[in-house]
Amino acid sequence: MVSRQSGIAAALLGLALVVAATLYPFDFSFDDQLSIRGGFSPGSEIRHGGDGLIIGADAAFGQPFRGEIGELRIYRDALTPDEVAKEAQRSARVRCTHGCAVSYSFAQSSGALLQDESGNGNHGKLAGEPRWMREDGRGALAFDGSRRYVQVPDNPSIEIGGRSISITMRVKLQDSPSDSAIVARPWRWGVMVPPYYQYGVEFGGRGRTVDFYFADVRGSVMGPFSVRPPIGTWTHIAFVHDGSAVRGYVDGRELLATEIGEVWDLFDIVVNLLLFVPFGFGLAVLGECMGVRPKTAIALTLVLGAALSLGVEVLQCWLPDRDPSLIDVAANSASSALGAALHFTASSGLLERLKRSLLDRSGAADDR
Repeated sequence: MVSRQSGIAAALLGLALVVAATLYPFDFSFDDQLSIRGGFSPGSEIRHGGDGLIIGADAAFGQPFRGEIGELRIYRDALTPDEVAKEAQRSARVRCTHGCAVSYSFAQSSGALLQDESGNGNHGKLAGEPRWMREDGRGALAFDGSRRYVQVPDNPSIEIGGRSISITMRVKLQDSPSDSAIVARPWRWGVMVPPYYQYGVEFGGRGRTVDFYFADVRGSVMGPFSVRPPIGTWTHIAFVHDGSAVRGYVDGRELLATEIGEVWDLFDIVVNLLLFVPFGFGLAVLGECMGVRPKTAIALTLVLGAALSLGVEVLQCWLPDRDPSLIDVAANSASSALGAALHFTASSGLLERLKRSLLDRSGAADDR
């Protein structure tokens, strides 16, 4: 029988492992935009961060766009299907709502500055001289795939980390041999490594699809979420992310609806299944020393492990580089019960009996 002191030592070791894993990587640089979330759903939120906004290219590979852009708006809110349909009407005069971060109607038809009509001052500077044009009584910018773009300086209003975003645009696409960026907020300017964008929309030349991407709170790329619009004609395209799903529209018609749940990382699940084993093992030892029956001890260990894990996940809401998840709570709880079950299995002599049984079978096989 394992002593009480050994049980205390195992429980304290397990608790120390949990604390170390919770605080790793020991980054206490608080961000005032971080707060406790309404729920644990790391795959559903857009990660904070990014650098400016660029229209017609990206900030590293270039990926210059080939085609024309006549309208572009980015909202901090999830538009309803009716709002998307209304904006898709060419005769409709769109006015920015309170959640509008940028709004470009390309109405000025000339100049070196693209005027933002959202009221947030996100005016864009033309680089490489994309060509102003008018067609069907509307202004537009033409991009010919030669690194002509519009650069918008960084601004808190385009920092859209959270549960909702809508990007709408009216474009005339041209065939392109490679992928091209229509609009993007690069994660790091001049560096094209995951997660690439805080949010962005590309035209996939090979598949002839328009693709929406964003970075989730784990720093992973979410997407592409794709729709297939017509080529060579003016088309209204919209992507709406409401925290639980991404929807894509072409000319007001919904062509894409994809649910987004929590991210299941197999390695992370395995680690969490092992993390609480020493803690559960130590609690089971203490329970046995106090005369608690094995089934009751395992149940109590499961409850205490779940409570500790839930507290850990809540604490991680205030740690900038950690992402709370109910999946972790479930895995940690199971890990606690597993540790307790391992102790009672070992102390019951079951392993020794299993070992003798295997040796007897091996000996019987040799006699034959």
